[in-house]
Amino acid sequence: MKAAAGMRLLVAVACSAALVVPGASAAAGQPDGLPVDVDTVEVYLLTYEPGDELQTMWGHVALRVRDARTGTDLVFDWGLVDAGNPFALIARFLVGTPTYHLSVQAYSDMVRAYAAESRTFRQERLTLDRLESTRLVHRLAWNARPEHRPYPYDMWRRNCVTQIRDLLDEAVAGRIADRLWATRGNGTRRELLRSALRPWPLVARGLDVVLNAEVDRPLSAWEEVFLPEKLREQLRAVPASADAAAPAASLLGESEPLIAAPGRPRLRRSGGYLVASGLGALAIAGLAHATRLTPRRLNVRIVGAGVFGFGFLSALLGTLMVFAWITSPHTLLHHNANLWLFWPLDWVVAAFGVSLLVKGEPWPSTSRRGRVLHGLIRAHLLAAGAFVTLWALGTIHQAVTPVIVGFVSLAGLVYGSAWRALSGVPGGPTDLSRGPAS
Repeated sequence: MKAAAGMRLLVAVACSAALVVPGASAAAGQPDGLPVDVDTVEVYLLTYEPGDELQTMWGHVALRVRDARTGTDLVFDWGLVDAGNPFALIARFLVGTPTYHLSVQAYSDMVRAYAAESRTFRQERLTLDRLESTRLVHRLAWNARPEHRPYPYDMWRRNCVTQIRDLLDEAVAGRIADRLWATRGNGTRRELLRSALRPWPLVARGLDVVLNAEVDRPLSAWEEVFLPEKLREQLRAVPASADAAAPAASLLGESEPLIAAPGRPRLRRSGGYLVASGLGALAIAGLAHATRLTPRRLNVRIVGAGVFGFGFLSALLGTLMVFAWITSPHTLLHHNANLWLFWPLDWVVAAFGVSLLVKGEPWPSTSRRGRVLHGLIRAHLLAAGAFVTLWALGTIHQAVTPVIVGFVSLAGLVYGSAWRALSGVPGGPTDLSRGPAS
């Protein structure tokens, strides 16, 4: 989602201080509003392409309010958040509810800001009558007041997309909700996230692991509008008028050509290549001990690299899932079936990998740490077998097939390599390059 700089905040404050609505009714409790004439106002949905930063990976949406007669041209953006430290932002998501804000800025300033990031966006005019435009302008003016700009962020139910969806639904007297709640969506939240995150395969796979069965429930069309492209898609299915006799038209008008924001070339993610390289490295680590083509210590170090890589990943994911289960108010991070495979205790496995990698020698199997690692590997292999069995029997309701396919075989390979590195080591090194006895 879009994070704005301090200058944009100043612009937003200046805009809100100057808001005046022609013809607003104070007696009716209507707030002061925008300097527009509702007879000539045009409202556009702006949909932005994903950016290169973590908080912009979903894409983004905003509303543009333009009145050529008065010169008003403002963008209302519910994606303002302090994202200077992405890891701090993730931590706020895990342990609570982060606060996002509405920003209001001149359209020209928005274009310059997105040009600096080399991001493009699409503009589509909303088909609103005078009453609907009046309702929307009044609500936007109310939202622009400083005390109303902050809101508690929820990824699924209250984000920059759903804020716009709800405001438009109020403006058209519930016509959007009536239509979308009665329409079945195109999948589950997990499936929608996988589709949206194709350019970010590592992020997609990480979310696949840490989200539990709550994201596998089928959605209505209303519920799936938490992603920018879904808002565009579903608004096209809503009629522009509640009158059945009115000409057939969509609430969202024709799409204008994509507006290119000139600037530096966008970075292209190579996550797929990183994943493929990592899997290849793990395969090499599992097989290296069986070859005579390299020195023994080099073989041990190759095994250590693979054991460390998978052990670190498993420990990190396991620790994250357990921590979120204990501390997070978000129940979709609780009771995760993938804890059968990823354990916080795997920091021991990662440490063993480091020892192999740095020293080129395994731990003695008779040492305390060697016995602990033996027990941990044995428990891991049993748990992985139970995980696969429960999945095959259909007793796990969480969508874990990608994890089963992508990680269980790797886990067996890595833990088998670690077991072999420890076996037959009463107190000294093992010759991992020695082939089977003849």
